Amino acid sequence: MNIDDLLAKYFEGETSAEEERTLRRFFSEGDVPEELAVYKPLFGYFDQERERSETKKVIPLRNVKHRFYWLSAIAACLLTAFMVGKYYFAAQDSYPCSGNYVIINGQCYSDPEKVRSMALVALQEVSSTPDEYLPAISDLSDEQIFENQLKELGNILGDEE
Repeated sequence: MNIDDLLAKYFEGETSAEEERTLRRFFSEGDVPEELAVYKPLFGYFDQERERSETKKVIPLRNVKHRFYWLSAIAACLLTAFMVGKYYFAAQDSYPCSGNYVIINGQCYSDPEKVRSMALVALQEVSSTPDEYLPAISDLSDEQIFENQLKELGNILGDEE
């Protein structure tokens, strides 16, 4: 079969793969007749594209996933290290005193005598004298005191249920 017949079949879309290879081989050789030289770029283009696609590197998807997993693991490790460090250093800053201490009104005290004196001052501020509550009790009889206590107990138990 001659090249003119193969070209006609090619443009009609009726060539086989082997016939197309024959055409590409014919036009890739250097000695092409002048009347068929117009088709040489067409078949040369296919060879150039094939060579370009063969030289083009394609990164497999598996490698991309593998790289993503490694980067994710590194990011997770860095985040964990950052959070542990943050809590560790924050915990050190939140304890301004060392040893035995008491914090009163936002101040740290470790001297036991100073703490004792401040505690006595605070107790004196909230304490009441016996004269403040005994006269009210002395006016009541034992039965009234007992009834008042039962009423209080009933109020407490009634609120809970």
